[in-house]
Amino acid sequence: MGRPPACRRAEAPPVTNLLEPLFVHRVRGRISSSPLLADANADGWPEVFVGGPVLTGLSWDGEQLPRWPRRSRKPFASSPAFGDINGDGRGEIVVGCDDGQVHAFYPDGDPVGGWPIRTGRDVFSTTVLADVNHDKAAEVVVGSDDGSLYVLRGDGRRVWRAELRGRPFISGSPAVADLDGDGSPEIAVGAWDRQIHVWSGDGEEHSTLGPTAGNAIWSSPLAFMLRGGAGHLAWASDMAFVGSLRGGVLPGWPARTESWIVSSPAVVELSGGSGASVVVGAERLYAWDLFGRPRPGWPVDLGDFVWSSPIAFDLDGDGSREVLAGSWDGGLYAFRSDGTPVPGFPVRTEGPIFSTPAAAPLRGGGGLLVAASWDGTVRGWRLPRAKFGPGDWLQFRGSPTRTGLQPQPFEPPQGAPLEDKEIASRPRVHAAHEERWPTGHGIHRIVAHGEALHRAKGLRLVYEILGEGREHIAPFVNSRGATVALVQPLRIPRPVRYRIEFDGPDGRIHRWPPNGGRRFLSRTTLCAR
Repeated sequence: MGRPPACRRAEAPPVTNLLEPLFVHRVRGRISSSPLLADANADGWPEVFVGGPVLTGLSWDGEQLPRWPRRSRKPFASSPAFGDINGDGRGEIVVGCDDGQVHAFYPDGDPVGGWPIRTGRDVFSTTVLADVNHDKAAEVVVGSDDGSLYVLRGDGRRVWRAELRGRPFISGSPAVADLDGDGSPEIAVGAWDRQIHVWSGDGEEHSTLGPTAGNAIWSSPLAFMLRGGAGHLAWASDMAFVGSLRGGVLPGWPARTESWIVSSPAVVELSGGSGASVVVGAERLYAWDLFGRPRPGWPVDLGDFVWSSPIAFDLDGDGSREVLAGSWDGGLYAFRSDGTPVPGFPVRTEGPIFSTPAAAPLRGGGGLLVAASWDGTVRGWRLPRAKFGPGDWLQFRGSPTRTGLQPQPFEPPQGAPLEDKEIASRPRVHAAHEERWPTGHGIHRIVAHGEALHRAKGLRLVYEILGEGREHIAPFVNSRGATVALVQPLRIPRPVRYRIEFDGPDGRIHRWPPNGGRRFLSRTTLCAR
């Protein structure tokens, strides 16, 4: 009662023979959650689950499932996962929530006994469902903004919890894979302390991988294997990294972009015999080989910043994989392996896309493509020519269990890495202004002005909503050449006081305005303190 019905009309006639509009489902609110596609009720067709103001459940063709959506006191900004967490053979949907809890539901909408469980703060991190302790049942592995990693049994009881020093946000999602070749899984996740943290499956051993990044790590790491070698990780922050527990960061890495990175990497072979490519979004969409060398035709422009993570599969049936990702400009883009745009793309939504699209094969051939947008829509298309196979990367974290593991091994890279000859210039912040983001549905943007800002280590907006008593941090990104940070919509008009900071090479924190000054953001004006 009071729920908007699914809108099952096609928005426009198909503009390409590669996709056919199937449905549009609208909710009253904003969506940053990435769609989950999984055959949850074992009928041979993928169901669609996506967070937002409610946890929505749809059939493959956009019909609302009985007893869905599910609700909590706050939105589900996290992305749902699906897997059998209690060994009953049914499979469950598990998702984090802004209420600080992790929820679990059966496909028929019933809550799973023992859930939800509470953490200390928001759970933006996406849950991973994987057997980390060899008990033949999938545990739930998830980070929280309380600075802890949780490993939970299927009945909600805690296996172990690891709290990081300083309690930095763990907003990214863990990867679970055997990274050291000992036959047991490790858990790797980034945090806002700029480190990749790695634990043994039993939680007894903890280490960090690679150097401290230049900014918070919100991007989620991906695990992959090289033939004849141990596991590797790809991750991102101010730059993109590839490394291993045994060898550290690989030659040729990190690879530079011109923005802080929120997008999570995909590692796929784009065309036969080309070897693994590391693909990730920033101010553009990048693709490198395993030596950090740009692939021919890449990076490519998506109109604005790419918060969305890429997926890759054979969209047109030509034997090579295409790469798809969303953009802040509201477009869902697709590119061939050589970086050329796929005809008929981008397809448009009515708001920026923060989440990752998802694809799945359909019974009888072809596939389903689903994307969710900040405008509160979940959109589906049928893919008549799509083909799927091992090595595809089909949704956020790769699979319904969200393990972040690419199971297809790759050949070791050939050749030599490029030498980094960039001459670093000194970053400076001179000024800033406020702007209302036309398609942001209430989001304000602070635009920083200065020199070499894309090289400013840890460039961040530090803001305080007056009366709240705590500070928030929002890293800056490159949006169409402008250096911007987002301030979330406020339910009630309140003054917001802010400053801009970054870390200098001398170890000091540089601030604007200087001398301890701050600026005030209101709903319409920006003025000096």
